[in-house]
Amino acid sequence: MAAVRFLIDGGDDAAAKLLLMSELEMWEGVDDSFGFGLPTIRVTLYGPRALHDALEGKWGQVAASPAKTAIETALKAVADPTGWLN
Repeated sequence: MAAVRFLIDGGDDAAAKLLLMSELEMWEGVDDSFGFGLPTIRVTLYGPRALHDALEGKWGQVAASPAKTAIETALKAVADPTGWLN
């Protein structure tokens, strides 16, 4: 998976490990919620509790975790540049 390679190359080994332990579902379509057709890529990750905690954060946590930021950045980096990652 290109996103895992992106994370490893950037030294984000913990985030890469989380992504390797997960299952990724991707949907490509058009989002009309803004009143015009916007190409959209929707990604859903299924994985262990550690993945959930990294993506959802702890109760009361305001800032995104470093792993969430790294995973989102990696997925956006390898996504189709004409789409909107959601």
